[in-house]
Amino acid sequence: MKNLNVMMTYQGVHVTANFINRLNMLSGYSGTGKTFLMQAIELFCVNSSIECVYCNFRFKDYTQEQIEEVCKNAQVVLLDNADLYLTNELNLWLKSTDKFIIMCMKDTSHVDMENVHKYIVTYANTTLTLKEF
Repeated sequence: MKNLNVMMTYQGVHVTANFINRLNMLSGYSGTGKTFLMQAIELFCVNSSIECVYCNFRFKDYTQEQIEEVCKNAQVVLLDNADLYLTNELNLWLKSTDKFIIMCMKDTSHVDMENVHKYIVTYANTTLTLKEF
């Protein structure tokens, strides 16, 4: 998968998110729609028959091996609140696969962010979009 273009209405919000790279990071203040977008992407994948796994705060006690097992068959891996469970080793493993990765985290100082496209999530009126930075 070379890109992921999500255009849909989710819970009354128009979502437009075009990811042109396999490695992606969502940024923005709390309440700007990052988790909402991740949930919309998960539904988009389900409706498009794309194998997807959505990891969130519930994965904080998983080992790297457990997360790898959960992710092994997914084409798209969504890592929400990844600060809680993403190690540099897990990040390197994900990068070594052909999976399409979208992550949200506040502190990236402990993981390799080389070749990761960064986006800010913006929400205005009933429209949620991404802006690359």
